[in-house]
Amino acid sequence: MAKPPRKRLFTIDRVRLVFEAILTVTAVVSIFLAISKDKQLEEQGQELTQSQEQEQSLSVEITNLVEQVDERDAEADALQARIDELEADTAPTDGAGSENESGYVTLETNVDSESCDNFGYGDWTAASVQYAGGSYSRGFNCGMAKGSSTDTAGGYIDFLVPTGATTLTGAAGIDENSDASDMRLTFAIYAIPDETDPIWSTELEYGGLEEFTVDVTGVSRVRFEVTMLDAEEGKRFQAGFADVGFTT
Repeated sequence: MAKPPRKRLFTIDRVRLVFEAILTVTAVVSIFLAISKDKQLEEQGQELTQSQEQEQSLSVEITNLVEQVDERDAEADALQARIDELEADTAPTDGAGSENESGYVTLETNVDSESCDNFGYGDWTAASVQYAGGSYSRGFNCGMAKGSSTDTAGGYIDFLVPTGATTLTGAAGIDENSDASDMRLTFAIYAIPDETDPIWSTELEYGGLEEFTVDVTGVSRVRFEVTMLDAEEGKRFQAGFADVGFTT
């Protein structure tokens, strides 16, 4: 008996269907990959756009900060210019120096000072004083007191030298109207900026008075300094300079 013929497992139609299915799957995968790639590119584009926007925003902030700094610099320059103008207005000119019409140096023309004491009464004043029995109303003095056995006191006051001045004259002393009557002080005059070697100095006790004549040729600024060496504890006293003037 003859065997029936075997059925063909694959037919041309089946092969075609399989091939078309593969093509379809491949196309779908390609489309999916393309979509994914487009989405990725879009996300990268958005990130790039955000980065550019942030960079632009940062650039604007930096520009604003630079402008603010420039404005502050301009304000500082304007303020300094105003300060320079005020200093120029108050500085002595045309040889006026620190003298008034009387020819004597006056307290209000000082350009710098340091109080002689920190107890509230050490500021320099123009009060009338009595040196060695004589009254002086033209000068500058400061108050001091010895608060303890180790306490010291002292201060200074600076004046500009008038243009062309060659000589400085005056007197140094301790006010006899002071509460204390037992003290020892050093008086000194410096040619600023030299604050180490005085161009004149003396040491005085209560009732002491010493006149001075100092060459200030080429000097633009002088400092008058008073230093307490010793004194009665707890008692105040005044010391300073009087009838100070410049001559040519």
